[in-house]
Amino acid sequence: MKNTRNYQILKIGKSPSNNVFKIFNNDPTVSNIHCEIFIDENGNKFLTDLDSTNGTFVNGNKITNSVKLEKHDILKLGNTIFNW
Repeated sequence: MKNTRNYQILKIGKSPSNNVFKIFNNDPTVSNIHCEIFIDENGNKFLTDLDSTNGTFVNGNKITNSVKLEKHDILKLGNTIFNW
């Protein structure tokens, strides 16, 4: 995780250059650089799709703008689903 001043950015995708990538090794529908989570100085987390091919979903809804993540949200990247 990159720590810059009072916020952090967590990069997610298939490429090993991301902070989170290993769980997507067997999912060809996840982009190399799929999305990112921005954590602000108050600990709020915002998920942003980075123009991925197959989209990023929160609770079944495809996101087009940054979405604030809440406890128990269900995330879907490509065909990979996991609980936040």
